[in-house]
Amino acid sequence: MLTNRKYRLILTAITAAVLVYVMMRAYFIPITHDEAYSFHNMKRFWYAEALCTGNTHWLNSMALKVAILLQQESVFALRWFSLLSATVFFWITWQWAKSKTNFVSALFVLSVCLLNPYVLDYFSIARGYASGLLFESLSLLFFFRTTGPQKKGSSFLSLLFAGLAAISNFSFFYFFVAFSSVYFTRTHFLKGITFVKTKEFYRDSFFVSIVSLLVARALLFITRCSNDVVGAGTQEFSEFCAVFTEGLFQLTSRPESPIMLGSKWAACTLIILSTLSGLLPGKKTSAPLHYYAALILLCEFILIFSGHFFFQFVLPASRSALFLFPLTVVCFVEFLESLSATTIVKKMTLLTGSVFLIVNFLLHYNSTSVVDYHAQADLKKGMDFLEKNGAVRVGMGTEVYGGFRNYFQMTEKYNYSFAGEELRSRTSGAGGPTPTDLSHCDFLIVVPPYDLTDYRCQKKLSAAKFFPQTGTLILKVD
Repeated sequence: MLTNRKYRLILTAITAAVLVYVMMRAYFIPITHDEAYSFHNMKRFWYAEALCTGNTHWLNSMALKVAILLQQESVFALRWFSLLSATVFFWITWQWAKSKTNFVSALFVLSVCLLNPYVLDYFSIARGYASGLLFESLSLLFFFRTTGPQKKGSSFLSLLFAGLAAISNFSFFYFFVAFSSVYFTRTHFLKGITFVKTKEFYRDSFFVSIVSLLVARALLFITRCSNDVVGAGTQEFSEFCAVFTEGLFQLTSRPESPIMLGSKWAACTLIILSTLSGLLPGKKTSAPLHYYAALILLCEFILIFSGHFFFQFVLPASRSALFLFPLTVVCFVEFLESLSATTIVKKMTLLTGSVFLIVNFLLHYNSTSVVDYHAQADLKKGMDFLEKNGAVRVGMGTEVYGGFRNYFQMTEKYNYSFAGEELRSRTSGAGGPTPTDLSHCDFLIVVPPYDLTDYRCQKKLSAAKFFPQTGTLILKVD
């Protein structure tokens, strides 16, 4: 364990600084499309609409309802549960870093866990991925504490937190099933047939059954009602492999360059190697943290590919693959630490990795937008401009209209005096929607990609305001 007081203060300062950055982003980032929809569902709660969509992340939605009941409807207040999740997640990471014997290893742990721009996005907004990451990390923390000779805490708490991760966000159900398999094997099955005589076995079995039935029933309802589950992944194996560069480092390039393509496959290969290395003979006793993380991660991969090949389930991609992050980080860190034959080589390897991750974090630094909802970064600025310029009725692109209708107009303090109408456009082929009638609109607000062909034929349009960050365009209807 790191005992140098100066180094521990540095680690604490880094952790606190990144947490402040997350809170700052939660304050400045405008409401995003999915957050607004969740807010709408909780503000005007109707169980059929709320349960019909994968957008309803149960614990996050309950947190939104608490804020609404307390009349705290600012965007920052609605994100309170994600910020609480971030705080505890950061504390767990700090505890892991502090357990390292030298500063370089501790710095590498913080760099991998806390300087991931994509993960920080989801700690900054009100979505269920933040609480999923929190409860998965708590589950692993309590589980690993019971693996050593000096067992600390109740092993059931690890199973409880794994279940909470699954109902925080249904993509974390992969983790719950994989973790439960390892948990039951270690806690019950390895004791021989005597496990059937213990009340703990039936308690654990009952809990796993309840969580599994809840999630399965919810997914079945969503599939039949809206088929929202399909949009949470991909059928392409190459896109699944990309989660290790986009999820671990947020190295993205569109269109994909040869360097990015090579980085994607290199990162995927590294994760596979780090997983398999944790399962080598002797690792269970010499490196239990690496062993159990690798075992759970292997079970997740088996579940993912079995579901894909036998039942045509989509492969996790982008945010739906965030449940892989804690385990891949553990395997990644422990693998790199075990590679070097000499201390100086190990320190140089980890220090180089830390510098790379710090630079990558700084390159992605921003306090006004998140990757998956970039189109809404200028949403409030656009609404404020329209209000200031006396807008009466505004035609809005879909991404803009969602935030306007589902959040701003659902609040008393933050609503606007003008009316909004979603713009409709023709689609290729017959049967497309009839374009919106602009006869009653005095402004339009749209985000890229623009297709104003249907509207230029109706009225003369002139540019009133352009926001270069997102390409949001406000047009005056003459």
